[in-house]
Amino acid sequence: EVLTAEVSALKGTGLEDLEDKIQLMAELLNLRANPNRMAEGVAVEARMERGLGPVATTIVQRGTLRVGDIIVAGSEWGRVRKLLINGVE
Repeated sequence: EVLTAEVSALKGTGLEDLEDKIQLMAELLNLRANPNRMAEGVAVEARMERGLGPVATTIVQRGTLRVGDIIVAGSEWGRVRKLLINGVE
């Protein structure tokens, strides 16, 4: 079975629905990250946020992302300063 979600990067709609569906499938398939592997994944969006600086919404596909890890996206890079999951630290 394949779940689908309509999303629009231009309008910023559908991302919560996509996240909910990803979490549902992860629970149903009992997916767990390897805590000893470096994180690999994709950046869904990136923005500048007052008080935080550059903020990226990511999907970690393998491994575990930790504070202090270095993120590389294209030719840009940065260090993870804070992890928020659903807006909660």
